[in-house]
Amino acid sequence: MADAIVHVPTAEVEAKRASSDEQSASAMTLATIKASPINSPERFRWASEAVKAIAIRHEEIDAKRKYLVGPFQEGVRRLNAEFAPILKAYKEAEQILRQEIGAYTRRVEELRTIQATASVPTPVVAPAEAPGITVKQERRWEVTKPDDVPRQFCSPDPAKIQAHIDNGGLEAIKGVRFFTVDKVRVQKR
Repeated sequence: MADAIVHVPTAEVEAKRASSDEQSASAMTLATIKASPINSPERFRWASEAVKAIAIRHEEIDAKRKYLVGPFQEGVRRLNAEFAPILKAYKEAEQILRQEIGAYTRRVEELRTIQATASVPTPVVAPAEAPGITVKQERRWEVTKPDDVPRQFCSPDPAKIQAHIDNGGLEAIKGVRFFTVDKVRVQKR
C-alpha cells in the first residue's frame, strides 16, 4: 500500500511550475478574447485561427495535467482495489444486521400490540432497545404496474425524446419545444 503514491513530490513540483507558467498566459488570453468581439470578416478569420490555437493549447495543458495526475489515479485505483473487499464485507454485515434489527423490532412491536389487546393476561414483552440504536420505519415504493400509475407521477424520458430527434423525428411532441443550439466544432490540426 505504501508504494501506491510514490510520485507525489515530483508531480507536485512539476504541477506548480506548469500552473504558474500558464496562469498568466491563460488569464491574458481570456481577457483578450472577452475584449475582442467578432464584428467583421477579418475578426471572424482571426477568431477562427485563435479558437484553433486555444483548443490546441487547452489539449496540451490537459495532456500535461493527465500525465501528472496519472500516478495519483493509479495509486488511488490500487488502494481502492485493496480496500474494496474489506469494505464490501463490512457493508454486507452491516446491512444484514440492520435488516435483522428491523425485523426483530417489528416482531416485538407486534407482540406488544397483541399483548395490549389480549383479554387474558400474557407475559410483558419489553420493547427492543439498545444504546445508540434507533429503528425508524420509512415508507418506500416500487412500480408494479406501470400502466396504472397516474399521469401526475410520470415524467418525460429525456433519452427517448433525444433519440426521437436524433433519428430524424420531425413531428412535434405535445408539451415539448424543439430548438437548435450552435455547436462549433474545431479541427485543431
